[in-house]
Amino acid sequence: MRYRDYLLLTQLGILAAILLSAALLVDHLGATTAYCHVASGCAVARNAAVHWFGQIPLPLLGLLSFAGLLGATTQVQSSWGRRALLGGAILGGLLGGVLLAVQAFSLRTFCPYCVAVDLLAVVIAVLGSAWYWQGETSRTRHGLGLSEIGVYLAIAAVIPVVWPHFRPALPVPDGLVELRDPTKTNIVEFVDLECPHCRALYPTLEQLRLELGNGGHLLRLHAPFPGHQVARKAARLLNCLGPGEHAFALEEKLFLLSAITEFTLTKAAADVGITTQQLDACLNDPESEAALKRNWTLLERLGRTGLPLTFVEGERISGAMPLVVYRSAVERVRRSPSNARVQATAFFGIVFLLTLAIHWVLGPRNHDSSTASP
Repeated sequence: MRYRDYLLLTQLGILAAILLSAALLVDHLGATTAYCHVASGCAVARNAAVHWFGQIPLPLLGLLSFAGLLGATTQVQSSWGRRALLGGAILGGLLGGVLLAVQAFSLRTFCPYCVAVDLLAVVIAVLGSAWYWQGETSRTRHGLGLSEIGVYLAIAAVIPVVWPHFRPALPVPDGLVELRDPTKTNIVEFVDLECPHCRALYPTLEQLRLELGNGGHLLRLHAPFPGHQVARKAARLLNCLGPGEHAFALEEKLFLLSAITEFTLTKAAADVGITTQQLDACLNDPESEAALKRNWTLLERLGRTGLPLTFVEGERISGAMPLVVYRSAVERVRRSPSNARVQATAFFGIVFLLTLAIHWVLGPRNHDSSTASP
């Protein structure tokens, strides 16, 4: 390999790391997953990062660090620029190795995008060190120029943010397919009546139900935690009643209660016309308990990360989010699959052509002006 290639490869590696760091940041800050599958180690790595770094997203730190390192590659004619590139590359490689070891030995699971970024950090450290120790010959400016780097940096940071708005809707997970109404937009929500966030989300999804009208199908599956005994009783009662006016009226009352207790549960049931005998019969019905177990098993299969958990077809939304998040998911899944594929192909095609155009316009100038030794 020629000496000058080390710098160019270092810069390309840094741009790739910036691209992946931006993707991780989108998943870290977003309401829905755009890149990391929830069943992968991404959720575990994200929770660990929050525990260690607090509210500062680790992908943001990576994004800023790689951007600074990329800036150092434009100053290699100066001694401080060369030392900054070497020191930053080595430090990044060491941190990448540590994070890989943490995933392997502490978390015992891997986040694919995190692994890619950490491996790139190690590769960048090797390439940066190889370039530095080649001597004066390698310090000649043969990498990407400043203007070209600036444009590529913007593209690498922006693409992951824009892509979720163009990507095809995610497929409906196994276990939810049989619950769908194929003629409507399906929304499945897992809830626990003793969960304050579930109660806060109730008006939002009811508003969405009204907006969708006959074109939407909202299915609420109760999966209360084992320790929430009152919520379990309420869920068993709702399962026993089955779909109908009584169940709908009772569920609405229970969600709008300021607090759910044995007393408020019994009173709400009486208010909608459920007698004490009916209540006792439902709570003694083994099928109502079996329905709870099926819901909990399905939730575990889908990768439980807390409640409420909502699926708009295949779009997964954790927590109680603003109405606009659910509206956006509905709009995405309502696109036809063929249109979605066309949009995805067009998106990446435009990005590829834009990259070629930038290199054609800016590349020759940079290479012509970068042949002088420092």
